[in-house]
Amino acid sequence: MKLTSAIALSLLAKSVYGVADHLWYSTSLTNVTDWYNEVTIHSGDEPAGTYFMTNGYDGGYFGIQHNVPNKTVLFSVWDADDGTPTTQQACGSNVVCSTFGGEGTGLHANYNFDWADDTTYAGYIKASPVPGGYTDISGYFQQGSTWVLLATYRRKVDNPYLTGFYSFVENPATLTVNMTREAYYGNQWVRDDSGTSQEMITASLTNTSLNAGDNYGAGVKGSTFFLFINGPTSAIPSNRTLTREATGEEPSWDIGSASTNSGKKKQKKTLKTSQKRSLRNRF
Repeated sequence: MKLTSAIALSLLAKSVYGVADHLWYSTSLTNVTDWYNEVTIHSGDEPAGTYFMTNGYDGGYFGIQHNVPNKTVLFSVWDADDGTPTTQQACGSNVVCSTFGGEGTGLHANYNFDWADDTTYAGYIKASPVPGGYTDISGYFQQGSTWVLLATYRRKVDNPYLTGFYSFVENPATLTVNMTREAYYGNQWVRDDSGTSQEMITASLTNTSLNAGDNYGAGVKGSTFFLFINGPTSAIPSNRTLTREATGEEPSWDIGSASTNSGKKKQKKTLKTSQKRSLRNRF
């Protein structure tokens, strides 16, 4: 796995601010323009101060946060490796777009949304190469049957396509380390500039930690990966590699097109109460 400077910076930031672990997804596609992922958070697994990042890539990331007092959706794009500032091309309705610092510099978009437990949400990243060594990167969040644009940011790049696909769960301030933070990630897909798509069913686990005793782990439940930090014990998969069952449920790739801003897939309740209990008591 090749770590570019932007991804290495993000991992360094996790070691500075708190414990985190990451799933790095494998694909054979190149020239990727589209990156889709789904996330479900079960009741009790989302203590305040948790970031459930869904769509990470070289140069930025996207996910949902449990902040105080609001739950939010966050989309971030760093400045270029040579320091050239990323610029804003669009900011979504009811979205706050601004600069950030502290773990590198760049632009981010915050959307206040009271996302619910036991509900599956989707994130989507779109890269559109721009002549002159730039790419426009757009972040979308699925709210009901509608896709919400958070922002479109233009970043100077050597490679105008998306690379380095990953997710993470983070406790950014090492708060309530006795409380499990866990996310279920499923139905990961990418598509290249020729229209060829691929489901990503294999992932590898990495982690950053402040303390030797920090617990973390990952596993597979059918067609989803689960990833957790904190809690009573760790669960490290053999060779740190995981493979989930394929769903074959390719997303609608007209997300964010000029003709529509809605996708075909809706949020869906997942797992019966008895199933949730058995998963949450796996320790």
